[in-house]
Amino acid sequence: MRVLLVSPASHGGGAGGSGGIAGYVADLARELSSAGCVVGVVSAGHVYQAGMFGRGVGRCRAEEMDPVEGVCRFQVLNSPVLAPSLWQFGGPEDEALSRAVERAFGWVCRRFRPDVVHVHGFEGFSAGIVGVARRHGASVVFSVHNYHAFCPQVYLLRGRRSPCVDYEGGLACESCEASIDRISERRRRAGGAGSPPSIAPPERAPVMSFYETGEPTAETRALWAYEHPLWVPIEDGLPSAEASGRVAGRYGVRRRAFVDALNACGAVAAVSSAAAEICVRMGVSGSTTMTLPIGSWAAGVSDSERPAAPPEMLPLRLVFLGFGSYPKGLGVLCDALALLEVAYRRRVHLSAYGTGVDAELARVGEIRGDLAGVTFGGRYARSDVPGLLAGVHAVVVPSVWQDNGPQTAIEARALGVPVIGSRIGGIPDIVGDGVDGVLFRANDRVDLARVIAGLIRESGRLSELRGSVRPWITMGEHVSALVGLYGRVLSSRKARWGGPSRKDSEQG
Repeated sequence: MRVLLVSPASHGGGAGGSGGIAGYVADLARELSSAGCVVGVVSAGHVYQAGMFGRGVGRCRAEEMDPVEGVCRFQVLNSPVLAPSLWQFGGPEDEALSRAVERAFGWVCRRFRPDVVHVHGFEGFSAGIVGVARRHGASVVFSVHNYHAFCPQVYLLRGRRSPCVDYEGGLACESCEASIDRISERRRRAGGAGSPPSIAPPERAPVMSFYETGEPTAETRALWAYEHPLWVPIEDGLPSAEASGRVAGRYGVRRRAFVDALNACGAVAAVSSAAAEICVRMGVSGSTTMTLPIGSWAAGVSDSERPAAPPEMLPLRLVFLGFGSYPKGLGVLCDALALLEVAYRRRVHLSAYGTGVDAELARVGEIRGDLAGVTFGGRYARSDVPGLLAGVHAVVVPSVWQDNGPQTAIEARALGVPVIGSRIGGIPDIVGDGVDGVLFRANDRVDLARVIAGLIRESGRLSELRGSVRPWITMGEHVSALVGLYGRVLSSRKARWGGPSRKDSEQG
């Protein structure tokens, strides 16, 4: 079976900042190859070259690169659709339809001749690549890792902050973010400037403040009363099917194009039940949408390499892993610690590792001396994770968006470490509340503080949770399930429509 993976980043290196999806796709490519599949990976939206005589940006085209570990590699150069996703904001038309991207993707299909095209994200591409793959005789599977197909800034958050429950047919998207100068950015990349600079995040949630007596200010009391929108707990925050189906602007057309593309796929595999529900609310057919959790490299770690258990005695050692961006919720965790009584704070040690986590260090500034310890570190490698979790009581995953299936939670569970997580998105699929972890109301600092205080009071509960952590799916088990899915969509396509022969595809 020949499988072409559409990835948010180049296989074997290249575009950075794509997070866990790119790492998962790399693992998947290797595992599929080991299972006997012929595997290719294609990416777009990252690499740009100057045009003739060094002017502007060259034409959009595809090229084949040297294989890595037996995996064929392709990339689309000079795509009119920039990646990562936020860099394309303001240009939804090319995401809905781009003949240049589709021609380049067609070249890849003719060159690689896939039986299955497995799309892991459209960043850098257009919705039209699904139709291109089908016209070249391939069945298409789409994996839902985030909500880029429905939301140009991925998170289903208005302004990357508050749940977007009604995008007003696309009209609300127009003012959600500042439009990017995409022409200048493509020229900058073509000039060899390297990876794009970060797009500045919006203002973070307010930090609590106190008088010298320790009394909270009026502003802080207002935060405790949930009077600030960024302190309001998130119970659901999902858009309705009626609201999602409206089309009233450019971004409505964009969303409709992606929904139509997903409905043309043989299967839409969501990494969690919440992600599957959101797909259906957006208009994706329930008959082809399924929940298919992903495997993890961490599930294959040997017993001798698993993190050592923490001592029975406190302090409670909590770890945050991942990006320090607002949606990941590190600020919520810091605020929750500040809400604890001083006697409880002294029994907590906080560690945070990942790109940008230092931006939240100020939130623990006033209470740092009260905590048993604080460690903030930067970027880490996958191989560092077991060591970072050694002697840790729990990993905290305080997401404030409909986090599809956070890999930090999956990795913690796979390595036998309990998770304290938000009751939102795919996290409840990973964490058994009161079984092998604890859930709290998303974006609710008070509820998280309650959970942490409870674990300090009942320290024996931590050992019970750790002893109940269930194994996670290995990449080998995951690939077995995927190969079965590929076989079903191939059989279904052949039974329903047949499909063009390879000869016809090559001539087309």
